[in-house]
Amino acid sequence: MRYFIYNHLADNKVSTVIFDYRKEFFPEEIRIDLREFYQHFESCREIIYLYPSLPCRAKELIINGLSDISNLERANICVIPYNEDGIQTSIRNLEQILRSGIYGIIKSRNVIMGSDDNFHYVLPSGKHSPFFIRTGNILLYNEEIYFLGLCLLNRCTVSSVDQITCDTSSILHLALALNYIRGLFDRALEIPIDSFKSYSFKREGYLFKARTLVLISASNSGKLEDEIRTHERDLEIVTIILNSKDGHGRKFLINIYSEFDELVAGLSKNQFHNYNGCEYCNRNSIPVLVRSEQFMPSRVSNQRVDIKIKHKPEWLDNIIKIFCSNKAIRAFKGDDIKSKKREIYIDVETLYDKSTTFKEEFFKYVKNHLPLSVSLIIHLPDAGSEFISKRIAEFYNENRPEREVQVIHARDIMSLDRERENIILVVASCLTSGNKFNSISRDLRDFERSSIHYFTVLSRLSSKRKLSILKGNLRYRAENVKYVNKYHQLYEATLGVANSVRIVPLISVC
Repeated sequence: MRYFIYNHLADNKVSTVIFDYRKEFFPEEIRIDLREFYQHFESCREIIYLYPSLPCRAKELIINGLSDISNLERANICVIPYNEDGIQTSIRNLEQILRSGIYGIIKSRNVIMGSDDNFHYVLPSGKHSPFFIRTGNILLYNEEIYFLGLCLLNRCTVSSVDQITCDTSSILHLALALNYIRGLFDRALEIPIDSFKSYSFKREGYLFKARTLVLISASNSGKLEDEIRTHERDLEIVTIILNSKDGHGRKFLINIYSEFDELVAGLSKNQFHNYNGCEYCNRNSIPVLVRSEQFMPSRVSNQRVDIKIKHKPEWLDNIIKIFCSNKAIRAFKGDDIKSKKREIYIDVETLYDKSTTFKEEFFKYVKNHLPLSVSLIIHLPDAGSEFISKRIAEFYNENRPEREVQVIHARDIMSLDRERENIILVVASCLTSGNKFNSISRDLRDFERSSIHYFTVLSRLSSKRKLSILKGNLRYRAENVKYVNKYHQLYEATLGVANSVRIVPLISVC
């Protein structure tokens, strides 16, 4: 997409905001981008168009072009120019509209990096924390970076500084975006841009020059800003993402304090100042240091840890007894050494054939927890899921011979009758991320007269938090209590994905 487009909802009115960061106006390109945008969002009642105030950008031309594209009346189209100092036009709720766009980027880019029971972060400030705000995650696409740069222009007097310095190189793109936007008006900032390396600036002897714009990527307390000001007061300091109940007296791009619970999604918010008294360290959670310019999970604090019986996860006994003893787990499955299939593979067919215990537990669960009224089974696109689906279908057909259950592949969902009343069972042999269940859930969204049950033999997501989020997504059903969605699992294990990046703590066992 060549324009940054997002929806802003206020007073029950949806406004589509279009941010343009180029010198020319191309109605056809906007038409293409709007068509793509409206494939995912409903139509709006108002368009707000942010554009560079240049001689070639005639206001009437823009309004006429947008009116033709959107079929909206001219009165419902608001065009707002900006220049090298930001947006000068004042309209009602402009700050809320811009903030909505900033927050949308933050929410969609996973700016909060969470931990699990095995490790936690040691932030550059020295605090021990279960989460880490990595602002660099939001700087992925040109149109979004320039939009953030425009919002930043409104919060700082860039023209009065001689240098821009950032606490981490991962946000240098924002400083470059300021230069780009001012360059649209032939007034580019010909000033140096560098990094002062966060809290290590004192140790490395970094000197802040007068008339410097300081960009801090993220802060929970403003401590870094306070330390910088003890060395040099004639500075303009702006924090990109602030998470503070009291942000008065500080400049920031956005304060996410009111939405923080939503962003951390159930993580603990407790932070501790050092190793002594840290509840995470006391639980033998490994402290992972966040160093210098980058988030580097490989750089950890080595310490001796006693691994005891109490540290054994609850699910381990079942997995060892049922899966491992029957050789139902295969690692690095592939046809040869060059194969890309390097994932851990759960062989449910072997498990079914070899383990009487598994069969008993499997059919006991099907009998007691899955509805006998299932009329349709949809299986994921793998042999194990198809195998399990057929065993469930055989159970249903034996116990209610008057009505045969239909078994189909997930790719055949589009051929089904959406108006027919069904009890649908979606089956997976093993879940590693839940993405396929989520995909099928979207495909079944229009089946308003069907109750949908999701069943897997093994849920092996990387954390309980991710499994909880998946269950919540699959169970959600808006405005219809007659037809419900439910999630079922026979076994659960917290395991990582073999081909993903994993944090491997260095532990010395006593």
